[in-house]
Amino acid sequence: MLMRRTGSTARDLMNLMNAEPFGFASETRMAVLPIDVLEKDGDIVVHASVPGFDKDDVSVTIDKRVLTIRAEHETSSSSDEDAMNEDEPRYYFRERHHSSLERSVRLPADVDTTAAVAQMDNGVLTLTIPRTEAAKPQDIKIN
Repeated sequence: MLMRRTGSTARDLMNLMNAEPFGFASETRMAVLPIDVLEKDGDIVVHASVPGFDKDDVSVTIDKRVLTIRAEHETSSSSDEDAMNEDEPRYYFRERHHSSLERSVRLPADVDTTAAVAQMDNGVLTLTIPRTEAAKPQDIKIN
Protein backbone atom coordinates (compact mmCIF):
# COMPACT_ATOMS: atom_id res chain seq x y z
CA MET A 1 0.00 0.00 0.00
CA LEU A 2 1.29 3.42 -0.88
CA MET A 3 1.01 6.04 1.81
CA ARG A 4 0.32 9.64 0.87
CA ARG A 5 3.22 12.01 1.22
CA THR A 6 1.20 14.24 3.53
CA GLY A 7 1.00 11.52 6.19
CA SER A 8 -1.31 8.69 7.05
CA THR A 9 -4.99 9.07 7.65
CA ALA A 10 -7.20 7.00 9.89
CA ARG A 11 -8.44 5.13 6.81
CA ASP A 12 -4.88 4.31 5.75
CA LEU A 13 -4.19 2.90 9.19
CA MET A 14 -7.38 0.84 9.16
CA ASN A 15 -6.49 -0.54 5.72
CA LEU A 16 -3.07 -1.55 7.02
CA MET A 17 -4.58 -3.28 10.05
CA ASN A 18 -7.08 -5.18 7.90
CA ALA A 19 -4.54 -6.11 5.21
CA GLU A 20 -3.43 -9.68 4.78
CA PRO A 21 -0.41 -10.56 6.95
CA PHE A 22 2.91 -9.81 5.28
CA GLY A 23 1.10 -8.48 2.21
CA PHE A 24 -0.07 -11.87 0.92
CA ALA A 25 -3.39 -11.71 -0.86
CA SER A 26 -4.06 -15.35 -1.66
CA GLU A 27 -4.73 -18.52 0.29
CA THR A 28 -1.34 -19.87 -0.72
CA ARG A 29 1.30 -18.21 1.38
CA MET A 30 5.05 -18.49 0.94
CA ALA A 31 7.07 -17.47 3.95
CA VAL A 32 10.74 -17.25 4.75
CA LEU A 33 12.38 -20.37 6.12
CA PRO A 34 15.00 -19.26 8.69
CA ILE A 35 18.19 -21.32 8.81
CA ASP A 36 21.57 -21.50 10.51
CA VAL A 37 24.57 -23.01 8.68
CA LEU A 38 27.67 -23.93 10.65
CA GLU A 39 30.63 -26.29 10.60
CA LYS A 40 31.14 -28.80 13.38
CA ASP A 41 33.68 -31.63 13.48
CA GLY A 42 34.32 -31.34 9.73
CA ASP A 43 30.60 -31.54 8.86
CA ILE A 44 28.31 -28.83 7.56
CA VAL A 45 25.34 -28.60 9.92
CA VAL A 46 22.12 -26.84 8.97
CA HIS A 47 19.29 -26.02 11.39
CA ALA A 48 16.04 -24.97 9.72
CA SER A 49 12.88 -23.82 11.48
CA VAL A 50 9.83 -25.57 10.03
CA PRO A 51 7.21 -25.23 12.78
CA GLY A 52 3.88 -26.91 12.13
CA PHE A 53 5.25 -29.25 9.44
CA ASP A 54 5.64 -33.03 9.73
CA LYS A 55 8.72 -34.72 8.32
CA ASP A 56 6.61 -36.01 5.41
CA ASP A 57 5.81 -32.39 4.48
CA VAL A 58 9.51 -31.47 4.13
CA SER A 59 11.87 -32.19 1.23
CA VAL A 60 15.61 -31.57 1.05
CA THR A 61 17.77 -31.52 -2.07
CA ILE A 62 21.39 -30.65 -2.74
CA ASP A 63 22.49 -29.90 -6.27
CA LYS A 64 25.99 -28.57 -6.98
CA ARG A 65 26.44 -27.15 -3.45
CA VAL A 66 22.99 -25.53 -3.47
CA LEU A 67 20.84 -26.78 -0.61
CA THR A 68 17.08 -26.41 -1.07
CA ILE A 69 14.61 -27.07 1.72
CA ARG A 70 10.88 -27.07 0.95
CA ALA A 71 8.00 -27.54 3.36
CA GLU A 72 4.40 -27.62 2.25
CA HIS A 73 1.09 -28.75 3.67
CA GLU A 74 -2.53 -28.04 3.12
CA THR A 75 -5.18 -28.05 5.79
CA SER A 76 -8.58 -29.43 4.95
CA SER A 77 -10.84 -26.77 3.58
CA SER A 78 -14.55 -26.40 4.05
CA SER A 79 -16.74 -25.45 1.19
CA ASP A 80 -20.07 -23.62 1.35
CA GLU A 81 -21.77 -27.02 1.16
CA ASP A 82 -19.83 -28.19 4.23
CA ALA A 83 -20.97 -25.09 6.10
CA MET A 84 -24.56 -26.26 5.64
CA ASN A 85 -23.71 -29.62 7.26
CA GLU A 86 -24.07 -29.42 11.05
CA ASP A 87 -21.28 -31.99 11.50
CA GLU A 88 -18.70 -29.72 9.85
CA PRO A 89 -17.12 -26.83 11.77
CA ARG A 90 -18.13 -23.30 10.85
CA TYR A 91 -15.12 -21.03 10.52
CA TYR A 92 -15.44 -17.37 11.37
CA PHE A 93 -11.82 -16.58 10.54
CA ARG A 94 -9.36 -18.85 8.73
CA GLU A 95 -5.76 -18.15 7.71
CA ARG A 96 -4.22 -21.62 7.64
CA HIS A 97 -5.48 -22.97 4.31
CA HIS A 98 -2.16 -23.73 2.71
CA SER A 99 1.31 -23.11 3.96
CA SER A 100 4.63 -23.45 2.26
CA LEU A 101 8.21 -22.52 3.01
CA GLU A 102 11.22 -22.70 0.73
CA ARG A 103 14.84 -21.72 1.06
CA SER A 104 17.89 -22.27 -1.12
CA VAL A 105 21.41 -21.48 0.01
CA ARG A 106 24.84 -22.15 -1.38
CA LEU A 107 26.81 -24.40 0.97
CA PRO A 108 30.28 -23.17 1.96
CA ALA A 109 32.04 -26.35 0.80
CA ASP A 110 31.62 -29.46 -1.34
CA VAL A 111 29.69 -32.09 0.60
CA ASP A 112 29.10 -35.84 0.47
CA THR A 113 25.34 -36.03 -0.08
CA THR A 114 25.33 -39.84 0.19
CA ALA A 115 26.34 -39.58 3.86
CA ALA A 116 23.93 -36.78 4.80
CA VAL A 117 21.65 -37.29 7.81
CA ALA A 118 18.38 -35.40 8.40
CA GLN A 119 16.37 -35.28 11.61
CA MET A 120 13.24 -33.39 12.70
CA ASP A 121 12.63 -32.48 16.33
CA ASN A 122 10.04 -29.99 17.62
CA GLY A 123 9.77 -28.09 14.34
CA VAL A 124 13.51 -27.91 13.72
CA LEU A 125 15.09 -29.77 10.81
CA THR A 126 18.76 -30.60 11.42
CA LEU A 127 20.94 -31.68 8.51
CA THR A 128 24.43 -33.04 9.09
CA ILE A 129 26.36 -33.24 5.84
CA PRO A 130 30.01 -34.34 5.77
CA ARG A 131 32.43 -32.29 3.72
CA THR A 132 34.17 -34.19 0.94
CA GLU A 133 37.80 -35.10 1.59
CA ALA A 134 38.89 -32.69 -1.14
CA ALA A 135 36.98 -29.87 0.57
CA LYS A 136 38.51 -30.47 4.01
CA PRO A 137 41.39 -28.22 5.00
CA GLN A 138 44.78 -29.79 4.34
CA ASP A 139 48.03 -29.01 6.12
CA ILE A 140 50.86 -28.33 3.73
CA LYS A 141 54.35 -29.09 4.93
CA ILE A 142 56.93 -26.45 4.14
CA ASN A 143 60.25 -27.84 2.88
